Amino acid sequence: MSTSFPNRRILPIDIFRGLTILVMIFVNELSGIEGIPLWAKHLPADANAMTFVDIVFPAFLFIVGMSMPFAAQIKLSRGSSVFSVFKDGLIRGGSLIIIGVFMVNNIWGWDEVEMPFSIHIWATLMFASIMLIWAYYPKHLSPKLTNGLKVLGAFSLLALWWLYEGAEGQGMTVQWWGILGLIGWAYVIALPIYLMSNKIVVLSVSVLIFFGAFILFDNLAPSDNPILHWLIENRRNTTHAALVLMGAILSILMYHKDHAEKYLSNSAIYFGVTVVVAFVSWQVSTISKIWATPPWALFSAAASIMCFVVIHWIIEKNKITRWTKLIEPAANNALLIYILPAVLVALFSIFGLSIRPSAFDAGLIGVLWVAAFTIGVMYLGSLLNKIGFKLKL
Repeated sequence: MSTSFPNRRILPIDIFRGLTILVMIFVNELSGIEGIPLWAKHLPADANAMTFVDIVFPAFLFIVGMSMPFAAQIKLSRGSSVFSVFKDGLIRGGSLIIIGVFMVNNIWGWDEVEMPFSIHIWATLMFASIMLIWAYYPKHLSPKLTNGLKVLGAFSLLALWWLYEGAEGQGMTVQWWGILGLIGWAYVIALPIYLMSNKIVVLSVSVLIFFGAFILFDNLAPSDNPILHWLIENRRNTTHAALVLMGAILSILMYHKDHAEKYLSNSAIYFGVTVVVAFVSWQVSTISKIWATPPWALFSAAASIMCFVVIHWIIEKNKITRWTKLIEPAANNALLIYILPAVLVALFSIFGLSIRPSAFDAGLIGVLWVAAFTIGVMYLGSLLNKIGFKLKL
């Protein structure tokens, strides 16, 4: 099979992923700090505006899309069928959805009185199970050992699902999919479209159809039909899938052999068109990260295009790469880095400790603590990388 994309890892994509993960950790922790400016917070759903914080999650969806052409090409060039690639994508997306739902139920909705142990112990065991299932095991280990550990993790996760008691007498529920779950759904929806065609026109039309579907479902009245009800309740998935496809389009414009020579002008046109369409969509829909509206997604995509082109210019064109060594642990072990803060919170809470001392709950000193914590998580992730501990879906 001929390769349309470079047969190598694309360092700017890795670094964009790593930076996005680190900023995501930073803004997640920042949300607990009092007395910070409005521009450093998520805006309310009905604000019809956005801050840089509201751009972080869509940036990760965008980078998922940018990685998609390279991952698909590698598998197809090794002899995998299109159906096999799609099946692997379903497993990967489904794994993210499962992890996302478990993490959401760890945040709220439990009845600790009815559970056999504290939610913090439950969460610690949950993360341990996730690590057993999705850990990267060295090839020299016995398949029986690695498969046994994965099975142990799976049974442990099932047991934790069974032991969970909700606040209203129910078990675990899909309160919402969680960040990882939303990424999983977006990937599952976007992947088959890319596999059917990687033509820019087809992908662009698909993006517009997804945005149109959101607007349609957003204006429909609640329905008793279970399928229509699910589509209305989960209409945000269409916007998220559109962001994934928009990331794939940028990869095609910048790295596909038919477009790479004009990547700068192509990406500039893409940025301009995205901004224009964003302003047009703003006339029929509000900007809202919480509601995942098309204007929010389009303005976020424009920001991602601009950021990535700058990163590409620094790394690929000017060969300024030494600084990337600091970011690579987050880039190459993104899932582990993302869940590490929650793992640390669960472990500290078992012993009645807070991950953030109360003296750092507000103001500039709180922001500095969040920055230090983010750097600490990155350093811990780097140490785990060095000893070979990674999570791989």
